[in-house]
Amino acid sequence: MARELRSRPRQGRSEATIDGILDAADAVFRTSGVADATTVLIARQAEMSVGRLYYWFADKEAIADALSSRHQGRLIDFLTSQLVDVADLPTPTLVRRIVDAFADFLRDNRGALALLRRSQPGGGVRELMVSLIAGMVGSRVPDAGSAEQHLVAAVLVETVVANLDAVLQAEDSTLPDASAVDSADLQAELAYLVAAYLYARYPSAVDPVWDSAQHPIRPAHAPATAVDRVEPIHPVVPTTRAGGDAGGGPRPQT
Repeated sequence: MARELRSRPRQGRSEATIDGILDAADAVFRTSGVADATTVLIARQAEMSVGRLYYWFADKEAIADALSSRHQGRLIDFLTSQLVDVADLPTPTLVRRIVDAFADFLRDNRGALALLRRSQPGGGVRELMVSLIAGMVGSRVPDAGSAEQHLVAAVLVETVVANLDAVLQAEDSTLPDASAVDSADLQAELAYLVAAYLYARYPSAVDPVWDSAQHPIRPAHAPATAVDRVEPIHPVVPTTRAGGDAGGGPRPQT
């Protein structure tokens, strides 16, 4: 973070001031977006003068870079904690675990979502996520080369980020909309979407696709083992809407 700062903190109170500025920026980026945020809004949120803010940061971009560094550190800790001891997990179980955990992470770190929107594919925080997910793909599909691992990881990252953005927007919305889909249902469907993509690309050895030349989408590789992609993702119980009607989405399996 030091390169984003105009002055280097020398004591705990200074560190607290910087954390306060970043917390304020986090809140402003969440409500206004990075593009529309200003140093005036951030200073007001931090309850300090703009001049005091400029003592530490040259401009909004420097604040955004420092906040990105902080979120990147948290994101590394989060992803590495989720990708430990997952080699034997069935793919649907792993997908649901990561989707749900990442949704909770973004709920607790809303500024991270704003920064993910700001970060373009192929750079910054997104590239970090792609790199980590590509490593997971390679560990589970040894025949996939590095280019394929990166492609699959990029598709997964863009899909998850875009859909979790929609999930959190649905949670934040205060506008009544009878046609709106419940955020919990959206999050559950995202797990289906990711699992279906991985299943179509890398089905298990017991899947009949390997015996059917008529299958419209051919898998990328024959599986190395007969592991596990048989276990289903269990659907959530549909949300009950006003008037007693159940919301959309699949019903629980029995």
